[in-house]
Amino acid sequence: MPKLRKVLASEAADWPCSPPPRTAQPSTATLQNLLKRLPDRRGITRIDRAGAAGGEHAWRGRVYTRGVELHRQFADALYGGPAGALRAAVAWRDGMRQLAGPAPEGSRSQSLGRPPFRFR
Repeated sequence: MPKLRKVLASEAADWPCSPPPRTAQPSTATLQNLLKRLPDRRGITRIDRAGAAGGEHAWRGRVYTRGVELHRQFADALYGGPAGALRAAVAWRDGMRQLAGPAPEGSRSQSLGRPPFRFR
């Protein structure tokens, strides 16, 4: 178990300062450059919502399989900015696609056909 002790303000003043927090709002050019390098954009969505507490800035990964949507959100603040969140979202999406396996072959819809009518 770690030992805890009180620290004097004069001692804490000599500690190195942490870097200022990065802004979660990326520039439009940065996002476009990230997306240009991404070969497959399907299932990846950017979320940028303004709000009083900083809003919501994240990438969302989605995978649709067998009539079910699997999704997960990757916040910029947790993944070191928009580039890290995008890499995490793409890795998650690709992993889930492998787990889901290939899409079933054949038509996605079934036609019932038309019953034969007899005229008398």
